[in-house]
Amino acid sequence: MIHHAKHEPTIIKVRGGVRSTTVYMTNEEKLRLVQSVYSNPKRLRIAQFIFSNKQCTAEQIIEATGYNKTTVSQIIAEMKEVGVVRSEQSLVDGRLFYLSLTDTGKRLIRL
Repeated sequence: MIHHAKHEPTIIKVRGGVRSTTVYMTNEEKLRLVQSVYSNPKRLRIAQFIFSNKQCTAEQIIEATGYNKTTVSQIIAEMKEVGVVRSEQSLVDGRLFYLSLTDTGKRLIRL
């Protein structure tokens, strides 16, 4: 019997939540996504911090975790790339970006 990879839709928000697209992921791709968060304690701590605060800035993550700016920036970029975190530019201060978890990111934290 041949087993076909099961594809289920996963919504990934694109840069700032302006557009969204449906991406179909295999179970193997979903597993890699989960591992991308859980395999690194710093990534997991950042995801948990964002989850508990609903929305925050990178500076707030740096203050809460004690991680340096480079580490936080790199981890946030990686998490945005895999669709776990999204950022929205402040309407009041264009230099400020608010980070939040995508629906996928929230589901990963609840596992």
